[in-house]
Amino acid sequence: MKRFPNYTHSVEKAQEVLSESEIDLFPVDLRRILKRFSGMIKLRSYSAFMKKWNIDLDECKKMLGSPYGMTRCLKDYDECLIYFNDFMPKETNRFTIAHELGHIFLRHFDEQVCTPGNREQIDNDLYKTQEGEANCFARNLLSPTYHTEQLLSAHGISLCKNPKTHAKEWIKSSITPVTLNLKTRFDPKGLLESAFQISALASKARLDLLPWDINQYTYHGVDSKITENIKHSVMWNCTRCHTERLHPAIYCTQCRQKGRFQFSGDVEKHYMPISISENGHFNICPVCGNSDFSEGSSYCKICGAPLLNPCRSSSKHFNHPEARFCAECGASTNWAHSGWIDRINHDGYYTGGLQEMEKEKTVEFDKTTFRVTECPRCHNKDFSIDAEYCKICGLSLVNRCVLEQIGGDYREPEYAPQHANLPDARYCECCGKETIFLYEGVLKSYNGEREKEQAKEFDRDVIPF
Repeated sequence: MKRFPNYTHSVEKAQEVLSESEIDLFPVDLRRILKRFSGMIKLRSYSAFMKKWNIDLDECKKMLGSPYGMTRCLKDYDECLIYFNDFMPKETNRFTIAHELGHIFLRHFDEQVCTPGNREQIDNDLYKTQEGEANCFARNLLSPTYHTEQLLSAHGISLCKNPKTHAKEWIKSSITPVTLNLKTRFDPKGLLESAFQISALASKARLDLLPWDINQYTYHGVDSKITENIKHSVMWNCTRCHTERLHPAIYCTQCRQKGRFQFSGDVEKHYMPISISENGHFNICPVCGNSDFSEGSSYCKICGAPLLNPCRSSSKHFNHPEARFCAECGASTNWAHSGWIDRINHDGYYTGGLQEMEKEKTVEFDKTTFRVTECPRCHNKDFSIDAEYCKICGLSLVNRCVLEQIGGDYREPEYAPQHANLPDARYCECCGKETIFLYEGVLKSYNGEREKEQAKEFDRDVIPF
């Protein structure tokens, strides 16, 4: 009885292998898959086979039955040997190995041995069925449908009717944040070749069969979320300094080169995953990691870092905190000019102090006046109705930013406005100045807490004297 291809199973099995092998980055590292299943699968090159049997390449292809590769399974899948032609291009070999992995994981050898060397011994229809399933497995292992569709969509590429040929083709049909201001030419096939490290032939097949594979998710209930965590290592980057391009940048934000970007994996600098709102505010402080901000705040209340990075040419040009130059006009950014960019924590935020600071958020205060209900220094609770200072220790009951003279003279001094802040704020969220509670020592500075924790972890045994 003729067996029809089960492509849904091929797609699901490819996802399963990616998940079990903990693949988290494209292009897929086949070595991780082979290592995960090292007790079952071994890889052998044609050159090693030729050396073992003292034969040339033509004889090797004839003996193994394929110019690309083949698989031999022994002892009920306990040992599977994948042979690949290492004289072929790397991209071709990647698909060959993925294809042979498909035969193994789909257990094709339970039905009949499906190798090019035994074609004359097996049913032709079954051979075609198994080859089709293995190809489906391979393309969904190296370039999963979900990620391929997302990559094309991010570049404004969709399946449209070509006005010249009247045939449906994958063409650039819209401008997206990725393609906005991007002058470098690209095409769908080239994107897939670079992003997934596959050959031109495999890229064409991926595009041709993408609509059909999408149906596997739409109509056959294949769950795309299994591999959603896999990220791309190939991205648009500066041709000079190889810094990741911040879409829709015109200038490189590190070296200021204008309009010259490439789509490759040669990225030497990646940006921290910090999102920027429409009004330019960061969703997390890049210095201390604090994410608890009051509405409309311009500075971090824990370390005092600005929460915006406009350029010095225009206050409306908002940039990533790590940007040294404006992505829109190329001017120097405020973070670069002020030195805050050198204080960004790239090694992971210190969370010990922040965890201790969580307790300070429980301090009760009036939501209208910001006056605390208990003095944080002497713990006095007996206040007059209009009291602004503690009658016991003299501490301000409202955590304002410190008083600063900005003009006038000693007779008629002119002071900057004082802003009321939350009781746990070390710096004013409006102007960035120190708060009274930090100045008076009621609150410990973020850096002080960090140094204190580092001192606890200091190992005296390593002192050489």
